[in-house]
Amino acid sequence: MKQIILYTNNNLTDNLPKDIGEPYYRVKIAKSHEHLENIKNADYYLIDTDLFEDYQNIIDKYKKNKEKFWAITSDTSKNNILKLYTSGFDNVIPRPLSLISTLDTMANPENDDIEKDDALNYQSLKKVLIIDDNRLNIELLIQVLDEFDYLYTIRTNTFEAIEEIQKDNYDLIIIDSTTPTKSIFEAAECINKSLTNQNTPFIFISSSPETKNIIKSYELGSYSYIEKPYNIEILKAQIRNVLKVKELQDNLFRENKLLENMIKYSTKQPIITNSNFIVLTAGIQYLPIGRGDYFFNYLKENNINYPEEKIIDFSNNDSKNINFVFEFLGKFFDTQITKIYSKNGNLEHYLIMVDDITNARIIEEQKETFIATLTHDLKSPIRAEQSILSQMLEGKFGELNVLQKEILSEMLNSREYMKRMIDNILTRYKFSSDKFEIVPEENSYKATIDESIKEVMYLITTKNQQIRVSYNACSDYILYDKTEIKRVLVNLIANASEYTPPKGKIFVCVEETENKIITKIIDTGYGIAEKDITRIFDKNVTLAKKYRKVGSGLGLYISKSIIEAHKGKLLVQSKLNEGSTFIFILPKITQQNSNLTEQTNKLLLS
Repeated sequence: MKQIILYTNNNLTDNLPKDIGEPYYRVKIAKSHEHLENIKNADYYLIDTDLFEDYQNIIDKYKKNKEKFWAITSDTSKNNILKLYTSGFDNVIPRPLSLISTLDTMANPENDDIEKDDALNYQSLKKVLIIDDNRLNIELLIQVLDEFDYLYTIRTNTFEAIEEIQKDNYDLIIIDSTTPTKSIFEAAECINKSLTNQNTPFIFISSSPETKNIIKSYELGSYSYIEKPYNIEILKAQIRNVLKVKELQDNLFRENKLLENMIKYSTKQPIITNSNFIVLTAGIQYLPIGRGDYFFNYLKENNINYPEEKIIDFSNNDSKNINFVFEFLGKFFDTQITKIYSKNGNLEHYLIMVDDITNARIIEEQKETFIATLTHDLKSPIRAEQSILSQMLEGKFGELNVLQKEILSEMLNSREYMKRMIDNILTRYKFSSDKFEIVPEENSYKATIDESIKEVMYLITTKNQQIRVSYNACSDYILYDKTEIKRVLVNLIANASEYTPPKGKIFVCVEETENKIITKIIDTGYGIAEKDITRIFDKNVTLAKKYRKVGSGLGLYISKSIIEAHKGKLLVQSKLNEGSTFIFILPKITQQNSNLTEQTNKLLLS
């Protein structure tokens, strides 16, 4: 049995028989929200919308599954009927009505299909409010505007019109008055002050040609003042144009609101300036900078250090963006400035993104401290073990047989490998923290190569490999950081040994040009596949697993970074199963011909 809830007053239900609908449906009467709360599992709701204006709340609360909602109304205007359908009602019953027939029809499944196609388009229709105390004028306006298929709300009383302006939002308001009165102008003033319609365009239609009324209407914000008798086609064109302007304004407002929310709620602080760095809009996440401020004046006034010359160069060159870090109120901020161009390619704006990196910086410093401490603590026992193993191999603690020497040699080789890995890890984290620096001094390049080979000779002799040095350069003493270039040589020669089979050959060749020293590390090993060559210098990329070797992938990345810090290049040439050639090129700078600036004397790796 279907259950119908009738939500209305006593007058409508006075003459209902107690057994109505039996045995097909049962009717329960609710006169308040409390009554509704006590009724469960209803199939239909018949709601008197004239009596209960909060019907939307009832629908939202009780329409969960397949319940049907019907409305009773005495307002049969197209506007109200469409509004009820759009609110969620399945059918609208006009007053006066036969309640028993309505209930019978409601409970009959054959009549469940309700025609409401017009309601689907309700939300897309333009809403127009007409304020006019003359019904003949209203009818004429409706006929003029009928082709537009707008939704009209009509108010003939100024006070009711003001109330409507404050209550509902409209796309256009038409004020038609034979002679504009004080109350008519008050309605126009209300539009400007209304939260719902302050951006809604309105037009005056009047038979009064008085200049003071025309001026007054425009002062209040009217889009147009149309004198009667008016040309119908001109009026239509003016209304079309007004609504187009309103649509553009709405789109612009939505885009501005979206931009405001992005600026307001972004985890970074976006600041938009003009091409002269005058602030146009900005968030308040970190820097309370205001519209119209000169961005760099603000930084100076707050004692914020920034790379002024670097930014001047950036503003005058073709670079698209620039980054720098500054400290403010005990916090660190990463700042990126990006150029924004017009369609014609002219610089129009700068986008400045300020991001709080204090926590990330603290974590990085803690990580760096941990790595530095760990590597330092590991170096001491490794060096002690190396010293003891070397003395044992030299026979200082007694003679060793061949097997014992082989075992001790393997152990010494392992300690040498561990020492090299620890050095690479420490250097890698120095790179990441921007604290790595090289200090070029005049050194013998021949001696550096010899020392580097001695450090990895244990690898070469263990595999019965041969290494040959070819020094075809006249220059020997040049400027470079010996410790770091030695690290490059050790890494590259060790790699050559690791990836070359036993009894293979390794060549170290040095050549020179007028202003360059070229070093080649050549091996007869496995070679590198073409698809791997482009990525072997990336962080933590290693081919060790492919050849069943042990490796962290840091060596080549660190070597490339060191060479580039010397203003040089590191290249590779290789073919699979034909060996590899690593080439690094250093500028040939000697103490005599040095034109080094202070910056070259102390190169920072950035």
